[in-house]
Amino acid sequence: MNHIKTVTDLFGFLGLLPFIAYPLYVLLLNPVSTLIDEYYTTYGLAIICFMTGTWWGQGLAENYKPIVVSALLFALALVCYLLFYEYWLLIGGILLLLLFALERFTSILQGPSVEYQKLRFTLTLGTSSSLVLSHFVT
Repeated sequence: MNHIKTVTDLFGFLGLLPFIAYPLYVLLLNPVSTLIDEYYTTYGLAIICFMTGTWWGQGLAENYKPIVVSALLFALALVCYLLFYEYWLLIGGILLLLLFALERFTSILQGPSVEYQKLRFTLTLGTSSSLVLSHFVT
């Protein structure tokens, strides 16, 4: 197996751990609102911002369409986070699915590999599910 792919997969799944741990924390301990809630919602925003930022490399190398779209999605995520904080977990889950759909079903990015698409699908499904579930259990 390719060493870079192994490291990429490892970091991808490590980034998923907070999205697995938080809903379990809420469901099992039923805490009152805490600082952990704030960290979790902000981490969700950070992941979405990171995902939009990953498009910049290809945008600079080939065409500027990914940069424009990612900047708009970044702005949308930030505005939703600030204005609709109460619904942010639900909105964040939907935005991650939108990012995935744009990557997968449009020509915004040129030729992501099959391995990348599989990893991205798994991570998006896990992250989005966690955000949406967290919205309903908190």
